[in-house]
Amino acid sequence: MRELGFLAPLSNCRHLKRIIFSNNSFIGILPKSLGLGNLSASLEIFVPNNCGLKGLIPNEIGNFNNLILLELIGNDLIGTVPDALGQLMRVQSLLIGRNELMGPIPANFFNIENLYHLNLRENKLSEQLSSCFGKLTSLREIFLDYDKLTSAIQSELWTNKYLRIVELSYNMFIGSVPPEIGSRNTMLDLYLLGNQLSGEISTTFGGEIPNGGPFKNLTPDSFKSNKELCGASQFKVVPCKGNTTKSSSKTRVLKYILPSSALVASLVIIMVWLVKCHNRQTGLPDQSISPFTLKRITYNEVLYSTNNFDEENLIGRGSIGSVFKETFFNGMISALKVFNLDIEGANKSFDSECHILCNIRHGNLVKVISSCSNLDFKALVWNTCLKKTLTIGCTLVTIAYIWLKIGNNDGCRICFGISTSLVSVPNCPL
Repeated sequence: MRELGFLAPLSNCRHLKRIIFSNNSFIGILPKSLGLGNLSASLEIFVPNNCGLKGLIPNEIGNFNNLILLELIGNDLIGTVPDALGQLMRVQSLLIGRNELMGPIPANFFNIENLYHLNLRENKLSEQLSSCFGKLTSLREIFLDYDKLTSAIQSELWTNKYLRIVELSYNMFIGSVPPEIGSRNTMLDLYLLGNQLSGEISTTFGGEIPNGGPFKNLTPDSFKSNKELCGASQFKVVPCKGNTTKSSSKTRVLKYILPSSALVASLVIIMVWLVKCHNRQTGLPDQSISPFTLKRITYNEVLYSTNNFDEENLIGRGSIGSVFKETFFNGMISALKVFNLDIEGANKSFDSECHILCNIRHGNLVKVISSCSNLDFKALVWNTCLKKTLTIGCTLVTIAYIWLKIGNNDGCRICFGISTSLVSVPNCPL
């Protein structure tokens, strides 16, 4: 089988960061030389999905010491999962699903500290699920369905308290479901279909049983042996705390608590209104609250929320970077400003915008809710509708330029004046 000839010369490209050639009809194998030369130090994203790749995954691919995303989904790769993939210490997403790989999951996989998303589904992986999965503290999403994994589901898997998606369907798992699974409050999806599991479901599941939807037709037998559940008396479980129906309690709420709450709420509204009036009169920005109080998002989350910086999500380009539409896993839509670090002054511009937005707070300026920053990538996340983001985007660039050219003191007064004057300007039609 011949190697893919166009890949071998790329090994000398010292600045190449992304190689993506998915959904093509190549017939060949990955060249060993791909993991050699200058490319091994620069490449961050390698995505040849659904390309008809055949043969083995070369061990040399483990030389990509800066690789963050590796996707080999939907090819005809055979053999075992190479141990060399465990050398990709910076990789955050490893997707090798829908191939013909066999054997166990390599033990050195569990040394990849930054691994966030693991997809080995629809292969022929066998042997038991390793207890070392608990070491992957950054892991949030696991897809191992339609393999041939055996033995019991190790309880060590659930030591990771932040797992969100676990897909283990259609393997050959036996035994009972580990009781630790009931305490994973952050989990969004759990799939255990098509295995040979038995025994009782963990009694550590808890919470209130809803009265509506599909729950209204369930019988008390559906909730047996779950002592932590609470809800209506029709389900024959304990009442939930705080749901008392005694008339005296209702009377007490209506007579004393409700009027007091209304009075407090009115005072709070008046105080907020006075503070806003004061700020408008003085023109002083509120520096007590920083827009960068939230946890920074990871580069992996940026890739998924923009679909690998797909052109369909590109809003526009400027002299210092680009703006993309982001759609997070929870459905929230925001705008991402990515700085082009190859342009001189981009790092300084990023720092300046961060400084400006920490010193100017105004109703007409978009709020930055998060950032993603490392040596090779810098971006800001704006929490607002896309129309307002685009309308204000040019203003932020203007503010950054004035701040850099004039200086912090005079620049701050001019920038705040610009943002104040925008109050009377309607949004530009897009």
